[in-house]
Amino acid sequence: MMELIMVVGIVALLSLTATALLLASLSGTGKASALAVVKQNGDFAIGVIERLVRDGMGVSCTTVAGFDELTVTDANGTTTFKVENDTSLVPAVPRIASNSASFPQNYLTSEKIQASNFQCTHAAGSDGVPDVVFASFHLTVGNPGVDRPSDVAQDTFETRVSLRTY
Repeated sequence: MMELIMVVGIVALLSLTATALLLASLSGTGKASALAVVKQNGDFAIGVIERLVRDGMGVSCTTVAGFDELTVTDANGTTTFKVENDTSLVPAVPRIASNSASFPQNYLTSEKIQASNFQCTHAAGSDGVPDVVFASFHLTVGNPGVDRPSDVAQDTFETRVSLRTY
């Protein structure tokens, strides 16, 4: 009888350990998945900004209502990048937006991602030296302090791009 109690105790202990390992593994997978979503969105937005700046004829960085905006002029007109609240969602979500004549409101990040702290700096070039644009922004998925830590991920994206035109 004593042996049976010992075996049941050992099996129960092993079951608890296996369950804890499984939950820890699932938690790590959730965090990796959340970070992958942030990385994909940030890489896409940075890629679009870099391509338009590189091929642009002119750029300017301005501050409107306390927030930076990057305006790129190219053969198709002007495109402005900024963090803008997507009011079509409830509640509104701040997203990286690209506004141009061709696409009046085009979001570069998912509605699940919150964008913040868009900053840009324009260093004017001179003879033989192209203009350089520095741009950065922060992306977050989940709400820190509200969602489980495994469901929250954030990252800052930065780029430095030279125009091809001098």
